[in-house]
Amino acid sequence: MLFISILVVSVQSVKYKDCEGTMCGKSGRNVSYPFYVPGSGKELCGYPGFEVSCEGGETMYGNFSIRSISYEKQSFELASRYMNDTGCFVPHPKTHYRDKLFQNSSFEYYLWFSYGCADTFSTDYPLSRLNCASDHLNYTFVTLTRKGEWPLPKDGSCHMTSAIPVDELKVGIPNPTIKSVDYRKLLKDGFTLNRTLLTNKSCAKCKHGGCRCGRSNEKDFVCYCSDGSNHEKCDAGKLPGLTAIIKSFGLISTFIGQA
Repeated sequence: MLFISILVVSVQSVKYKDCEGTMCGKSGRNVSYPFYVPGSGKELCGYPGFEVSCEGGETMYGNFSIRSISYEKQSFELASRYMNDTGCFVPHPKTHYRDKLFQNSSFEYYLWFSYGCADTFSTDYPLSRLNCASDHLNYTFVTLTRKGEWPLPKDGSCHMTSAIPVDELKVGIPNPTIKSVDYRKLLKDGFTLNRTLLTNKSCAKCKHGGCRCGRSNEKDFVCYCSDGSNHEKCDAGKLPGLTAIIKSFGLISTFIGQA
């Protein structure tokens, strides 16, 4: 029984060590639950949908660059990563995020980028055509809409679209359109997302107890502690029954020694 109990402690302690934060990017940004780097052996130290990558000097969330992470406020700030295209300032076509993982934001406006469009492309919203060097036969457009509005094509078609939220616009523009804003600045300013995981409170308790947040193949949330226990609060600090087993083993050893 003693050997089995110690083995359990050893196996679960490995998870505690695994879930130490990863330093990512030149700035040394700390990446920990619910974020994780796939392929690093830390898959169970994060939550699905919060995969990040360390690319050069940046911490990336999909095609977004992470500017900052606040674990206290449960939010992080993103900025679009731009295509390296002469004369063209646009995010990558597949730029998106899983909006179901985040609170219904206060975003009132979105920038819509349409790629690979016919020259006849038009919508009910004003458009700006971008001069992308890669657009030999097709065209790239950008438009601005309010939340909940979709720039459906009236004429022509496009191969792909991306919608980027806008944190805020300058006061004093009553009915802003793409013609009255600097979309480049809006992209550079980025935006903030607030996560809404049901495990947020459990993780806060876990960290308060000196432990590390993660999950298992069976559970969405597991609190890994250095002694091998996994509770929401790690005040107890020891596996149930382990102390009694050790004491019993000590008594047996003493008895054998005296015999």
